[in-house]
Amino acid sequence: MPKIDLTKGEFTAKGKTYKAHSTLSIERFIEFEKLQVSVGFGFTFDQFFHKLKDSYEDLNKGKQADAAVKIHNMLTGIADKIDRRKHPVLMLCALFICTEEEDRKRYDEKLMEKKVNDWQEEGLEIQDFFTLAFNFVKGFIPAYQEITQSISKAAPKKKSTSGK
Repeated sequence: MPKIDLTKGEFTAKGKTYKAHSTLSIERFIEFEKLQVSVGFGFTFDQFFHKLKDSYEDLNKGKQADAAVKIHNMLTGIADKIDRRKHPVLMLCALFICTEEEDRKRYDEKLMEKKVNDWQEEGLEIQDFFTLAFNFVKGFIPAYQEITQSISKAAPKKKSTSGK
């Protein structure tokens, strides 16, 4: 499978040269705001908002334990869902990765999907897109590492069956 050379800032797929940019137009930033929640937390923006709102309401009603459980479930959901989310990662990358002739001021969902299709047909490795997406979603990797470490510390330890 072809890999993207992340040091070059560009790659070719389906005969087109795609270049990674570090800035977005207002239209694309609005879409980025929605996608970064999905990429970072495994929820859509709406789902994340409602889960957070429910937790906030529980706190206001003095139901700290209920709120804590909901927030804990959201945090562990990050680790549980990360491997199953490919589409939002690719769509987020499509906001930043453009062809030369593309109008970077506009957001066009069909164009974003066409770019993702080019990348899939080219057979590019998904890991490179995860790396790019998580660099665009600031703070994701440190938060993910903190959560996975917290989960692994809280998990019960298996007893050794080797007799040692």
